Amino acid sequence: MTRFIVFANRKGGCGKTTTAVNVAHALAMRGKRVLLFDADPQAHATISLGNTPDVKKPNILHLLKGKTSLGDVINQTHILIMSA
Repeated sequence: MTRFIVFANRKGGCGKTTTAVNVAHALAMRGKRVLLFDADPQAHATISLGNTPDVKKPNILHLLKGKTSLGDVINQTHILIMSA
């Protein structure tokens, strides 16, 4: 079953990105498949997972405009957990 967890608040600097990254990491460590959606233009969630935003690669804006597919904007991270 697919589940969605959303962290939202109109106020900046309240820990949304930090919480989202930590929850995503904890779920991945438990063997769950996780997709962390980083819609922040500064890409702090992407950076905190060890990826560098690539301006030449399609991003979430291209996806929302229908100019690319989801697979084209997904970045793999170093957090790979092998199930036993």
